[in-house]
Formats: sequence, structure tokens, C-alpha cells
Amino acid sequence: MELGAVSYIVLIILISFIMNIPLGIWRAGARKFSVRWFAAIHIAVPMIYYIRITTGISPWIIPVLIAMAVAGQLVGGKIHKRYMQYIRYKVLGNY
Repeated sequence: MELGAVSYIVLIILISFIMNIPLGIWRAGARKFSVRWFAAIHIAVPMIYYIRITTGISPWIIPVLIAMAVAGQLVGGKIHKRYMQYIRYKVLGNY
């Protein structure tokens, strides 16, 4: 089954978002501006670039991909924050 151009665009946008959620979780636990923090932010860029190039999608989609990557990072950061609150409340006994 052949995917159309719109399907490729939607797929790449979703990949950009979903790929950055675990990286956002990782980033949230890192010291700001450390190597680990920098890596968590930028490690998805070559993978998203490769997927965009191999599917032949126009560079005009790059701002949307960046926005979705940032959204994924933010969602991952929220997940990390909620998990740490859970750990403090359930395991340590102080909220």
C-alpha cells in the first residue's frame, strides 16, 4: 500500500513528537546546559532529518517538525515531573 505525501507528512510529524517524549523525560532529569541535557535535546535531529530526506518531504515542513519536537520535549518533562511527585509522595512519604 502506497502512502501519499500527506500521509508521510503526518507520519513524520508524529514521529518527531513521539521520539522526543522519552528524550524530554531524560532531559528533565539532567542538569541544565550539561552534555546530557544538550544530547537529550539534539539527539533526535539527525533521525528526523534522515526520515524527512528519505521520504522526500519539502523543507517547508521543518518549522512544524521543530514545534512538534519541542512539544514532545515539554510533554516528556511534564511526565518526569509527575513521576518525581509520585515517588516523593508514595515512596518517601512527603509530598
